[in-house]
Amino acid sequence: MMFKKALLGALLATSLMAPATGHAAQVIKKYKLTANFGAGAPAAVRNIVFGLNFNNSANINETTNGLTIFSSDVAPGLKYAYSSASDLLSLTNGNAQPNGCSQTTNQFCSFISNVSGPIASSGFALELDGQNGLHFASSVSITELTGAVPEPATWAFMILGFGMVGGAMRSRQRTAVRVAYA
Repeated sequence: MMFKKALLGALLATSLMAPATGHAAQVIKKYKLTANFGAGAPAAVRNIVFGLNFNNSANINETTNGLTIFSSDVAPGLKYAYSSASDLLSLTNGNAQPNGCSQTTNQFCSFISNVSGPIASSGFALELDGQNGLHFASSVSITELTGAVPEPATWAFMILGFGMVGGAMRSRQRTAVRVAYA
């Protein structure tokens, strides 16, 4: 009976730890963005590895808060803006707005949709230079980089599982084995 109460309490506790879907949440992700521009552009390929940490409950105007640039071959000054209604992030070294960016010379802009969802995608990227004009990327890919450390909820479920297995093994009735030699 004690084991059943402990099991019920553990199930209740783990159900309260599970995040609710479809609600505002803290978005913490790391991405690699690759934009292929081809010949004639200032650079044929642009690569940016960046991390984001923001709350997706409201629009975010141009900011660098929560943005970490790990590597970039784009001119410095990258920042982002976020639209909560469309779950769209604009990443640029120009002027960022929640649903776009305005460009001036020597600036880069890319849009990432479904940024707080399980699979982000990038629609397009463009670059404006002072010599050859406006360049659109022929292909843009966004890859989420994941770490090897499990989330706290995963650790809780693992520990709970090991505890339940240990409790089940301990509570089993032990039967004595008798050996008779003839």
